Amino acid sequence: MCSGSSSSNASTFFPPSTAQGMTEFDKSKFEKQIRLPILRVPEKQIGRILGLKPLQKAFIKSADGDVAGEKLCLLDPDKLDEETTESILSMASKALSTDVQLEYKEFLMKYEDWDVKRCLKAILPDGLDFSSHTQTGHILHLNLREELLPYKFVIAKILMDKIPYAKTIVNKTDKISAEFRFFELELLAGEPNFEATVTEHSYKYKLDFSKVFWNSRLLNEHNRIVTEIRNSKSKTVLFDVFAGVGPFAVPAAFSPNTQKVYANDLNPVSIQYLNENLKLNKVNKDKIKVFNLDGAEFIKNEVPKVVLEELESVENGETEKKLEFHAVMNLPAMAITFLPHFVGTLREICDKKFSTFDFYCHVHCFAKATEDQPPEWFKNRAIEMVYEQLPQDEIEILNSHFVRNVAGRKDMYCVSLKLSKEVLKGVKHEEIKDNIEDDGNDYETEAKKARIGE
Repeated sequence: MCSGSSSSNASTFFPPSTAQGMTEFDKSKFEKQIRLPILRVPEKQIGRILGLKPLQKAFIKSADGDVAGEKLCLLDPDKLDEETTESILSMASKALSTDVQLEYKEFLMKYEDWDVKRCLKAILPDGLDFSSHTQTGHILHLNLREELLPYKFVIAKILMDKIPYAKTIVNKTDKISAEFRFFELELLAGEPNFEATVTEHSYKYKLDFSKVFWNSRLLNEHNRIVTEIRNSKSKTVLFDVFAGVGPFAVPAAFSPNTQKVYANDLNPVSIQYLNENLKLNKVNKDKIKVFNLDGAEFIKNEVPKVVLEELESVENGETEKKLEFHAVMNLPAMAITFLPHFVGTLREICDKKFSTFDFYCHVHCFAKATEDQPPEWFKNRAIEMVYEQLPQDEIEILNSHFVRNVAGRKDMYCVSLKLSKEVLKGVKHEEIKDNIEDDGNDYETEAKKARIGE
């Protein structure tokens, strides 16, 4: 029944204060007796007044009357002032050719009558709000702040009751997977079924939300990158360095100008689902090759092999257009630290071949500030982070794209850049190359631990 637009705690259409501070669910505490203004109208004539402009302002719904052949027009008392009431009664009386009077009727509002937004607001103390959740198939994922944790089970119960598609509700914990880029989950409500199938721009992805990384808020970013590659006038080869279950790799494989996609991820469960998703979306197996490697190893060992093979195909006349190589690096916590691994990667390629291709990176990162800053600051900070890894005079920044706000002073960006021949051949950068090799650090494991912040 709850259709009033106001969600103010003082509104008629808001649960009672008895629900506030609820840490154990009790539906009886949502019950509230309300007194609503009504108009009694013959059922066959109700259509004559529903279009009246003053009535539309305060109209909630029509309901069956107390006797057969009667309808009640329920009105929102918070929307009625003296002038509006007089206009409604005057126009309704004229439309029905009878004297219409305003009456009042008691109604009992129960838990089932309140919408999810009002229920959540009602249980929390003043000044504390539940922000949002993300949906992955039947799974609702919460990221509750510490002050909301005492209410987590009541919040989950309300979401489960009020959102029809919700079957499993989880909250992110502080426990991080020891090796891969997913966070451990706490089941708050529903069934412990973490395998879901989601759809993005007509592509389907099957995944285990408890064992792989997935963020539904990156839907537009997945599409943006793939569209950019698809719109290229050249033939392209995609290196998806941290591919996950395939939200970049799968759609890119369908792009007409994509020669081939090389998708890599360290997590074997991600690779398992990536392979399932290739079948699920009927991806041509000749258009994609999958690797289960550390990102640094993939860049240093597999990328140069692929580039040489693809350039040989150009020489053999299999393609007439200049090639573009695109490396997508969606590991925002530390992807930028993988950029130096490209230094000297193509040192074996002779100079003349560098005129036959371009090499681009699309690297995601978190730009953080210690105090409030304008949006332009975060955009520039993302670029600065790239320059901290590669020489400014030997790369070309093409774009610094805002992806989303992660926290108050933390934005996610994607910096697109073009790598120069000097970087790829590593002529001037042996020292940089030496510093990132054989130092005993497992970069990708650390990065995937850090990605919890996303």
